[in-house]
Amino acid sequence: MHKEGINLNTVTIEKLKTLPGIGDNLARSIILHRELKSEFVNPDEFKSIVPEKVYSDIAKNYNIYAVSPFAWKSRIVQDEFKLYNRDLGVYFIGAPPAVVIHFLDKLYVLGFTLSPNLRYTIYGILGEGGLFLTLKKFFGWKASLEALVLAETPDMNELESFLSEYSVGRILIPDSGLIVSSGSAYKNISEMLMLDKIKAFAPFLKITGESFEICPVYPIQLTGVLSAALLLRYGEVGILFMFNIGAGDEKNMMETEVSEKLRAVKIICFFAAAPSNILTKFCGEPFIIKTADAGALFCDGNVVYVQKRKTA
Repeated sequence: MHKEGINLNTVTIEKLKTLPGIGDNLARSIILHRELKSEFVNPDEFKSIVPEKVYSDIAKNYNIYAVSPFAWKSRIVQDEFKLYNRDLGVYFIGAPPAVVIHFLDKLYVLGFTLSPNLRYTIYGILGEGGLFLTLKKFFGWKASLEALVLAETPDMNELESFLSEYSVGRILIPDSGLIVSSGSAYKNISEMLMLDKIKAFAPFLKITGESFEICPVYPIQLTGVLSAALLLRYGEVGILFMFNIGAGDEKNMMETEVSEKLRAVKIICFFAAAPSNILTKFCGEPFIIKTADAGALFCDGNVVYVQKRKTA
């Protein structure tokens, strides 16, 4: 699964000495090699100056990179082949706006629609000929819908109809009151409620996996909300998804108990309003992506490759 990344162009001598088979003298030689050449061009240079067994022992537990310090700080690479594994895929759906996250043969759908019609929201993802079916045909894997995260509380009839067709691991919505109060009238919704699989947004409510989590960071306790922000973390990479977040929302978001999580953000993906300079500085100047212009992101837990949206 996710391995810690060792970037040869930023690694310190202290870190090198913690790696298997590298003592003080070899660590100094590696740093000297980097200083004389300005930077490592590829991991093969490193492989040529350390014993073969040392390299293989390190490679068992770490991904070895040779990327620029700037790219390593932003975690964005322009070369897809810099990825060791495409463990995480993030796909953007334009209208209505939604995000599909594929991780370990599981799908996580983030729906940011302004329409209460759930079926319309996800038809382009899970419907006949939608992205879900296309991915299954293309990759040949059997993926399950692990979570459905919605920025609005859906229409009850639409949700019931949807659950009659698709199996969902859990559902996160801004306000679960309506569903709790009247869910017993619907068979599939009632079953989800009994299993505690429908929950409201909460600051520490997480969808987790190995080195992976999706955490709502905004709203915290609001009803009828038309704005939302969720943080996806995988390994060393944090990706913030923002929908319809205004200046007031940003201020509230930075003052909540989960605000420290924003410090880990390397990428902000926004629908509608772009993030302000205040928020980007708070997050440490992350890479900004307008989702209408992006096709997909791919990540191995250390770096992210941004695939631009294909145009006709």
